[in-house]
Amino acid sequence: MEIYSLNQTDVYIIDNNFNIKDVLELVNKLSQFGYVSALKYIKFKYGFKDHYIFLKIN
Repeated sequence: MEIYSLNQTDVYIIDNNFNIKDVLELVNKLSQFGYVSALKYIKFKYGFKDHYIFLKIN
């Protein structure tokens, strides 16, 4: 799973053992503290693998 930042320069990859609903809920909650902080936490929580999905957070 790949998450791109809005400027499409920062790419965060998380592993394939995720529930997309849980991830989206987590992103939504964490984004209240800032987009970068949310992605850093998700990167920390899920690690790095090679599965891709494109997600734009407004």
